Amino acid sequence: MVGPLLHRIMVNQFTRLRDGDRFHYLNHLPAELVKMVEKQTLATIIRRNTDIGDELQENVFLSAEETSAGRSSNNRDKSSQDSRRR
Repeated sequence: MVGPLLHRIMVNQFTRLRDGDRFHYLNHLPAELVKMVEKQTLATIIRRNTDIGDELQENVFLSAEETSAGRSSNNRDKSSQDSRRR
């Protein structure tokens, strides 16, 4: 976590880096291709490039137990933030 001033400085710096990067995909692709690229998930890419089929859950960053228990990444983020505040 950072304070509001450092946060604003970091956002400003990364925005300038992105906008000044002549190879960044947002600077060259038409809007419909940008939407298509941004809809891709890591699970989609893994499925497309391997023989792993439907056995891979949609959120590859969660274990199968967490996915089946209904735990989302948002819940995990909130619980880890709460524990850091204490």
